[in-house]
Amino acid sequence: INAEYMGQSIANLTMMGLICILALVACVSSAPVDQDYYIAATAQYLPFKPQGSDPSSAIAANLEQFSSLAKEAQQNGVQILVLNEGSVGMFYASSRETIRPYCETVPSPMPPSSAIRILPPCLDPRFNDSPQIKNFSCMARENKLVLVTDICDIQKCDREHDKNCPSDSFYQYNTQIAFDELGYIVGKYHKSHLFGESYMLDQAHPEPVMFHTSFGVTFGMFICFDIDFVDPFMTLYNKGIRDYVFSSWWFNTPPLFVAVQIQQAFSRTHQINLLASNMGDPAGSGGGVYSRGQPLSVFFDPTADVQRLTISKVPKLTRTLSSSNNNNNDNNNNNNNNNNNIQSLTTFPLLPMLPRPVIRAFTAVGGSNNMDRVVPCTLGSLDFAGNCSIIDVDTSNFNNSQDLQGQFLHASFNNISCSLYYELADNNTKTGGIETYALYAADFVASFPGTPHSIHPQLCAFVHCHHTNEGVAKCDFNPSAKAQFATLALTSTGMDSRTTIYPMYALDDAAVLQSPETIMVHEQMEGEQRKYAMVTLKPNEEKLFSYVMYGLLDN
Repeated sequence: INAEYMGQSIANLTMMGLICILALVACVSSAPVDQDYYIAATAQYLPFKPQGSDPSSAIAANLEQFSSLAKEAQQNGVQILVLNEGSVGMFYASSRETIRPYCETVPSPMPPSSAIRILPPCLDPRFNDSPQIKNFSCMARENKLVLVTDICDIQKCDREHDKNCPSDSFYQYNTQIAFDELGYIVGKYHKSHLFGESYMLDQAHPEPVMFHTSFGVTFGMFICFDIDFVDPFMTLYNKGIRDYVFSSWWFNTPPLFVAVQIQQAFSRTHQINLLASNMGDPAGSGGGVYSRGQPLSVFFDPTADVQRLTISKVPKLTRTLSSSNNNNNDNNNNNNNNNNNIQSLTTFPLLPMLPRPVIRAFTAVGGSNNMDRVVPCTLGSLDFAGNCSIIDVDTSNFNNSQDLQGQFLHASFNNISCSLYYELADNNTKTGGIETYALYAADFVASFPGTPHSIHPQLCAFVHCHHTNEGVAKCDFNPSAKAQFATLALTSTGMDSRTTIYPMYALDDAAVLQSPETIMVHEQMEGEQRKYAMVTLKPNEEKLFSYVMYGLLDN
């Protein structure tokens, strides 16, 4: 910050302005820190597209819509609002040059403990030419809520002194920003795992960023494709952070990579609160608020464009013991990292352990084997190869005495071996029709255009699907699932010890399971092999879309 300008800014503060700021600080500081919950909202929003080469009018229209959403949030008592990745439409750009009108220079956060804290962007005339920063700051300030958004941050660099400086002498980052209730920037995170963006944006090193709130909760920050990687999430998690703001522009590829399934599984596996925003396009629909896997408020509609909020009370899993001694040294470029002492309010295992008798029942001799229809298969539009064992469930000609007997399926691919034990529910007689399901085994490295980092899924999945004429099973979003299962037990062997397991259970139309605690995951060693089992603990009366043990190998 220019010292001369800082002096002028301070000198220009009138007594009336100081009184207003102090009054607002007093109002914010009285937030209910001791409440055992906070109120959160996440946006599902499809930005307006620009007409022609100048996106300024579209940016203005999107900011106006976000202002309406912020007012709606305030009217519902929301304390923190999370907006989608690429909030005002930067992903409609196609190059470093065409994305530049969406970019603004985001300053480093200025935490409340700073010795000198000048005007927030909402009131600072220096930001008159930065409409996104200024407007988002004003939305937070006027509605007295914490607002998290995502824009393009552009930073000048010197190629003579910085060997990584791009050829155009600018860094352009996909950036998540948090504004407090006064409109100050309190958190700035640069996305560290780009997905299809490297042709127009620069990838940052994974730096953990957190920010503290007046209602006593510290949040970690990450964006979209970051969810598939260890850092920055695990660094924040190991510091005790259990609440996260997650902005995304997700593309659903059923039956595996559906936004709400990934979000719920991530929240459940790590036992965290996850505030997940997303674009409102049918191809990427899905977001909401989750607590330890429980969907508190979730929206998913793959049929329509939307601009809406999901709102919920969120239980506090942790508390901040010392909010006055903030330490920003852990963050790159002095990003705000209120490195407080985080204490858990509840005690819980990260992965509930499965009772061993259920494991024995599953692996014991019994039931019949169905191994005669193992075929190559692909899942969704990503065309990832694997092997599938296929079954048909004829619910229109249901024989209770025979069809209710337990059945086994087996499939393997590369190092992964999957086995499924299932029992059909006796109410299948009410549905009718032939339903095809596949047990899918896969172990592959996935790379994508414009994406510097690859991922390595290892998975076993029992999914609703159909056949193609070439004899290859094709499993994608087929909303006509009718079969219901009383028991499902899935085991896998061959997964790497560094693999993180995410259990996913989706109902018809890819709806998330409302009671995730009914699924248990157990890990055990058999000799030198690691074995995982995923079992439903009680019958489910809903129609099954997918039942997945999704493993991500930590590279």
